[in-house]
Amino acid sequence: MLSAIPAPRDSTRFRQRLVGGMTVLGLLAVGAVSWKIYSSNTERQQVAQKQTQAFVYAIEANVLHMIKFADASLNGFANGISALPPQQRESAPAIAQLLAANGTGDGEKFQTIYINADGVGVAASNPIASQGVSYADRDYFLTHRGERGGHGLYVGQPAIAEEHGQRVFFLSRRVESAAGKFLGVVAAQMDASRIATEFDRARFGQNVSILLAHRGGKVVVRVPQFEQTFAAEIAQTDVFRRLAGAPVGNSRTASKLDGQERVYSYRALENLPLLVAVSIASSEWEDALREDILAGAGGLALMTVLMCLGVSLAVRSYTRLERSEDSYRRLYSSIRDGVVLIDCADCIAECNEAFLAIVGYDAGEIIGSDFLPWSPDQWRSNSRRLEQDALDQYEKECRHKNGEAICLSIKLWPVNYGGNSNTLMMLALVRDITAQKRAQNALRYAHDELEVKVHQRTVALVRTNEKLKTEITERKLIEDELRRSTDVLQQLSAHQERIKEVERKRIAREIHDDLGQTLLALRIDVSMMHARTVHNHPKLHRKASAVLENIDTAIRSVRSIINDLRPATLELGLDAAIEWQVREFERISGIACRLTVDSKGICFDREDERALALFRILQESLTNIARHAKASAAEVALRAADGRLLLRIHDNGIGIQPSADAKPNAFGLVGMRERIHSLGGELHIEGSAGQGTMVSVVIALEKNATVQAL
Repeated sequence: MLSAIPAPRDSTRFRQRLVGGMTVLGLLAVGAVSWKIYSSNTERQQVAQKQTQAFVYAIEANVLHMIKFADASLNGFANGISALPPQQRESAPAIAQLLAANGTGDGEKFQTIYINADGVGVAASNPIASQGVSYADRDYFLTHRGERGGHGLYVGQPAIAEEHGQRVFFLSRRVESAAGKFLGVVAAQMDASRIATEFDRARFGQNVSILLAHRGGKVVVRVPQFEQTFAAEIAQTDVFRRLAGAPVGNSRTASKLDGQERVYSYRALENLPLLVAVSIASSEWEDALREDILAGAGGLALMTVLMCLGVSLAVRSYTRLERSEDSYRRLYSSIRDGVVLIDCADCIAECNEAFLAIVGYDAGEIIGSDFLPWSPDQWRSNSRRLEQDALDQYEKECRHKNGEAICLSIKLWPVNYGGNSNTLMMLALVRDITAQKRAQNALRYAHDELEVKVHQRTVALVRTNEKLKTEITERKLIEDELRRSTDVLQQLSAHQERIKEVERKRIAREIHDDLGQTLLALRIDVSMMHARTVHNHPKLHRKASAVLENIDTAIRSVRSIINDLRPATLELGLDAAIEWQVREFERISGIACRLTVDSKGICFDREDERALALFRILQESLTNIARHAKASAAEVALRAADGRLLLRIHDNGIGIQPSADAKPNAFGLVGMRERIHSLGGELHIEGSAGQGTMVSVVIALEKNATVQAL
């Protein structure tokens, strides 16, 4: 069917709708990116909280085990002293022998000492540092000697030992006779640096800190920064108040010790004045958040550029369509024969100047009026044929506006209005044949009845022949035009692919020359700063290390982008590029892929379109396998034979549906087929449910040659 005469388009309204749609799309994209960044950051914080909660239990168990071991040693030592005869309780050799017999004093973590009732050290695991020294003023000695509950295990606050300068804290127990008389104190001098070493080994990240604190408000062990924070006062800090306020809990606050905001999980040791806490610095996920924001901003910027490009292309296409329709309307108005568009109510919707000249009316008088006065008598009886796209021609005697009789030749076509197949209208081609009819009438009267009949038969035959010739000619013209359009589209598709490859190569080269060199120079500068700050600026050194890692990550990303745009292996030949792509596919997707290459007779130039086309089709096929095939194995084969090059990609996945390339959005399959056809090759895709899919491409080795179908 023909299409109706298009009405003038409202370009302003089109542009408003286009901009509005793009704005809504942009807002949706911004919302989606923002939600993704927010959810990722929240998930990272939750993971950090769970890690600290799990790790604080392990630290608590380790500290309890250490203290219970020391307490068991102290209990055994105290009971042994109580059982000694009174004259041996002040004997250093006897006490030392008792120490050896009880096995007290783990040389790595603590040393044991016995202090008599006068506060003088009698014997110890390290007698040189403690024997004969007065401990009468120590808090643990005063506690056990007094009457204020000093009969259990006492945990002292951390301090630097006067005897040897080590960072220690004490565990102690009272020693008394069977009658309850105070005999002295046994104490375990715990080496905090040993505990700090164990804590430091247990850390699972550079931003993780482990804290062991005394309820008196001092730090016993904190890693990192053990030496700087040992015995530091934290009683008035928000962190300590949170830790001391509940036996178990979580919090997020800034640390006074290093100034960083941290996520804490903490526990109070049961029946002991000690607290353990594990924290992770918020910078652990803030860096990732910044990276997400930068990546999201980059994606939105790229999308904005693409949207602007799309708007520009749409406006250009719309402008070309406007010009085409305007040319069509001018052609419609300039036709010498009358053209009339009749709506469903048999009223005149549109007409050209030639029809107005034939009937003598103005446009305002005839537009919207009934077409029946101009319609043939056979209109109603042949309406069904018209609906079936039949073409009919009629003659009608009518009246001119001035009352003169005129004879019209009318041809009718059904048309679709506005592209809606349900809106059927009629297009009438009207020609004034009054002069011809008058000549025919004169001739008819001049001949006898036989001649009139012969003439009528001849006229009918001529009309039939003309109709057939017209239809055949129009069909040939349509076929030729369709063939030319197909050729142009194929050439355009091939040209676009060439432009795309050239642009990919240019972008890859610019990224390598500009961004790659900039990143390399930046890495050299940061490496120099990293080397120069290793001794003088440890914190800056660590920051430089992190920057180096980020630069290395960026360099790897740039290399990956360059390979995606234009793999360097294409410069080495088609077989090398295919082998590289297959290995990349295996590495990224985890799908095993067997490669068979028979490169004998394959000699493409580096810029040969056939090599590029085969490589891109391989990329598209492997991408489809990874995304849709649900395959566990794939196979790629490349071989040359009989002047042809054959590429096959096969997988053991779910198989492609027969109608897959007929889907509206199956641009990948259509693009592959058109690209190969433009080079004179053939592409076939075969597959069945559960049997996998095979993509076969055959192309001539000789340039500009064609091949027969597979």
